[in-house]
Amino acid sequence: MNPKKWTSCIIAFVLIAGMLGLPGSKTNVASADNATFTHPGILQTATDIQNMRSQVAAQSEPWYSTYTYLKDTVTSYGTISANDYTLTNLKRSNSGSYNEMRLAANKVYNLALMYTVTGNNTYAEGARTIMLKYASIFKGVGTNGDSNSVYDTNLDVGVVALKFTAAAELLRYDYAGWSSADTNALIAMFHKNESGTAVSMYQLLANDAVLASYDMDNITHGHAAILRLGSMAYAIFAEDADLLEVVKSDFTANSTAYFTNQNAAAWQKKPDKSLGANGYSLLYNYNSSTGQSKESDRDQQHAMVNLSSFITVAHMAWNQGDNSLYEFNNRTLLKAVDFSARYNLGYDVAAYTSAYPWNHHGNQGITTFDRGRVTESTFSLAYNYYKFSSSAATSEYAYLTEMINHPLYAIDRNSFDVPGFSALTASPAARALDYTSNVAALNHTVHWQYSGVTRMVNGVPALWRVCDWTRERYCTRWQQCSNERHQCDCRFAVHVFKCSYKSKPALCQHWIGND
Repeated sequence: MNPKKWTSCIIAFVLIAGMLGLPGSKTNVASADNATFTHPGILQTATDIQNMRSQVAAQSEPWYSTYTYLKDTVTSYGTISANDYTLTNLKRSNSGSYNEMRLAANKVYNLALMYTVTGNNTYAEGARTIMLKYASIFKGVGTNGDSNSVYDTNLDVGVVALKFTAAAELLRYDYAGWSSADTNALIAMFHKNESGTAVSMYQLLANDAVLASYDMDNITHGHAAILRLGSMAYAIFAEDADLLEVVKSDFTANSTAYFTNQNAAAWQKKPDKSLGANGYSLLYNYNSSTGQSKESDRDQQHAMVNLSSFITVAHMAWNQGDNSLYEFNNRTLLKAVDFSARYNLGYDVAAYTSAYPWNHHGNQGITTFDRGRVTESTFSLAYNYYKFSSSAATSEYAYLTEMINHPLYAIDRNSFDVPGFSALTASPAARALDYTSNVAALNHTVHWQYSGVTRMVNGVPALWRVCDWTRERYCTRWQQCSNERHQCDCRFAVHVFKCSYKSKPALCQHWIGND
């Protein structure tokens, strides 16, 4: 196939893309300001694409099992119809995990990924149908004049920008049904601010000054990290060199200022941006000595989504030929990944700082809530980079190695806030032998070291759900844990129940039953 090349520049709010040639290989493209972009190059490169196709065809692991999960997920979507997608405005009142557009973004990316592996045009057309429907009806974010209406929409915008552009990048690469007009329409959607809306998605992605008029004090920790996923992906797709540099600069900011109103309740403490506090900064979110996350005292799922977002931003930069985010500050990101892997495997962490600001949400120390529930993770991206492309010593990622080669975690599943399926999309060819040599049998042990339970054998892969006292139907069995925040983890496979009373975990961080 002849290489595909395109050149683009942003004029006002709409990028006018160049003519697309035939698909087939990775292309370096110089934009008007001389920045060079690689396409495809958001979540996958051309090498990644060819490799995962070959590995799936050969039924090699971990590609094939991960692909099987992808296929099952996409099969559950049924027939794609544009009539099912009607949301025209993202705002605080409809934001959250079940936001229509945010859920659609997952479908879009998974469909495009399925097309990329199989070549079946039905998947590509399904992804295209959803994206172009929103491109035609979307109006903007928030409500003009309502200072609270934009709050929390950063989570939706980050996921939509990441997964829409990552999907479109794959279709632009080698789907004949995707046109330059489709590219223009998608980019224009991100700049829409009409019909009484407050801001455009792009203004959120670029941290536009207009946001000062709206309550955006939640732009820190995972809220900031997920938004930056979208910023980086959009910058690559639209060849926005200025935005790309903003993301990189924020990632590496030496953020030593933390919060004002120190005597307020933890959740009311706000980043003091005038002193240099930067919620997008790796050093703001992670202790550069230990790797401890500011989310470690909240719950492990939020901590891992936050961390996985930083990993994915670093990986997108790496796909553009820049490994500086992965290697930044003596590999602070790797310290954070290994800290998280160590604790979620059940080991005690080497060091934990309970003093504010590192223990941010309260004074209870590191939380066991969601410990080991690694369902929203891109740790395989980090492993594959540090194992095969970095000079990092193996001792720097010993716990990451144990986690990524644990049979419960080696196969990536669908994720909602982060990409998911990265064992399929980003494992280099060398991972085949590495997998065969290191992944243990299914009775591999997780080491739980709290409440007297030092070892728990996982006989089969476990499906985890979080339930509360109003949703006991989600569990085969459940146990009310306390009189406040009735939350428990229920694991279908072997009926193990862990009480995880978030605000006072010491009261009930024990195993309730194991049968």
